[in-house]
Amino acid sequence: MDSSQGSSYPRTSPLRSEWETMNPILGEYFSMSVPEQFYSIEREREYLKDLALCDLSAFPKIGIKGDGATEWLEQQEIKIPKGIYQHLALPNNGLVVRLDHHEYFLEEGFEGTTVKRLSGVVGEETGRVFYFNRQDASLLLCGNRALDVLQQSCSFDFSGDGSNLTMTQVAGVSCMVLPMTDGFAPGFRIWLIPSYAIYLWRVLFEIVRDCNGHAVGMGSVRDFT
Repeated sequence: MDSSQGSSYPRTSPLRSEWETMNPILGEYFSMSVPEQFYSIEREREYLKDLALCDLSAFPKIGIKGDGATEWLEQQEIKIPKGIYQHLALPNNGLVVRLDHHEYFLEEGFEGTTVKRLSGVVGEETGRVFYFNRQDASLLLCGNRALDVLQQSCSFDFSGDGSNLTMTQVAGVSCMVLPMTDGFAPGFRIWLIPSYAIYLWRVLFEIVRDCNGHAVGMGSVRDFT
């Protein structure tokens, strides 16, 4: 599957060296080669419901900040979260998170074009709006037992009903963690700097495998969204 609207040059996942040893079927999303499937779609659907880990680093991400950021995003017809660490959906399963009064994190979804569109026009603003590409590694920890994995690797208690982004540490690594409760199964989106991505993947994947879960491809996640 090719969802390459978000970039015109080849991109490499920071986790490539980890999942390529498992010989997945590869797909391309936003000019990044990532696993489409490790197993059959049917088997991966069962993992997604129970316990699965997926590399979603292919989704383009940007940051928008500055005194004029909120007004500018509203002018671009982006719905703005009211509170800090709250999030709202972008078209095609993307999202926008408010990180501060004048700072936002936006990530594209499957077939989305919002990040590309904003990247193309934000340069027209000067002084009060600042744009920067974000290269965060992005993971999905998904399934009815995903919380059990976080409880083994993170001191923050995610067992409540909260749906806001949390800045915390997972296995000692600073991360942004966002509970996802409105999808096909409960789960958590995790973002972190790429230099720690392999270490965190190894820690989480070891726990996932010990609990009889497995890695899944973006193709299976896409089919469930």
